[in-house]
Amino acid sequence: MRYYLVEGLQAKNPEIGKTLIFGFFSRLWVLLRLCVTYFPQRKRRQLANLREYQERLRVVVNDLLTKADEVDQQSKYSGVPNKAWVQELRVACTALVKLGDQLPEIDRLLAEENVGDSQQIILESCRKAHEIGQQLRQLRQNEQST
Repeated sequence: MRYYLVEGLQAKNPEIGKTLIFGFFSRLWVLLRLCVTYFPQRKRRQLANLREYQERLRVVVNDLLTKADEVDQQSKYSGVPNKAWVQELRVACTALVKLGDQLPEIDRLLAEENVGDSQQIILESCRKAHEIGQQLRQLRQNEQST
């Protein structure tokens, strides 16, 4: 049936076969071009962005470690407010150490060019860093108020 349709079209327009073939190969060329050029470039851009986010996360973790150390040192000089405060500081520092332990895992995933998993771990780490930062700010405020 299809053959007769093309044959009927060719009777009306003899160039239709060439046009159909040209259209098919031009679309195939665009598709191949996407596969060869766009997708690898997209992955390289994503990896570059993730590496940049990882470096920012590393700076944030170092800053949080410094703040946690400052809070701990201030509590030693001014006296510990109470045991609950000490427990909160211990929880925040434990979470911060776990966050620091995830940085080599992110390095490994980026070296393997695993975009999905590294992106997920970086996002989770950023959320956790934000929570830890809030905990440290709250601890500092509680310490200053007592």
